[in-house]
Amino acid sequence: MKLKQIASLCKDSGRIILYDRTDSEGVVSQWIGDGFSCYPLEGLPYMEMDHIVNVFELTEKQQEKMLLRHEKVPVNLNLSDADQSEIHADQGIFTLNYGGYTIAVLRTSHGMYYVQQKYILPLIMDLQGVEIYKRTDGHIDYFAVKFGLMLVGIVLPYVGFLNDQFADSMESIARDIRAKVDQRKNIGIIQGGAEHEADL
Repeated sequence: MKLKQIASLCKDSGRIILYDRTDSEGVVSQWIGDGFSCYPLEGLPYMEMDHIVNVFELTEKQQEKMLLRHEKVPVNLNLSDADQSEIHADQGIFTLNYGGYTIAVLRTSHGMYYVQQKYILPLIMDLQGVEIYKRTDGHIDYFAVKFGLMLVGIVLPYVGFLNDQFADSMESIARDIRAKVDQRKNIGIIQGGAEHEADL
């Protein structure tokens, strides 16, 4: 993902987390994100937070309002290109707009999951053919975005909207849709009917 896009995500959430990852051969690579997603820093020298602040063009006032951290990659995240736990996630045929967020629906053989679309959309737009996989360390689930065999992003599930009010609303919508589908079937409209009830 382009640094400009990462900067926008971080500014929007008010958080910049810079991660250091050391592989089995002692090679250090860096990832960056807002704590809810992270992306590899590629083609750059080793960065300190001061460098990131300058690259992101943050004023002192902006820095004072943001959480800035430089730390090792959490042990429960695997930033390798492959992970034994990963299973493929299909991008749903719809998104949800709720509480000011656009939420992407991901389907896996283990059930449905949700992520904020803003964390995956730039990768989908920039890299045609990206695939999403669910990973787990046995305690938390997260999503790996891959281009071919290469890991290009990590995104955590979004659960902030999951409450009784939202569930009740979705159940009401589902009942209404089912009733309208049945009604259309009863009048002989099965598939390929008009997209709107009438023309203006």
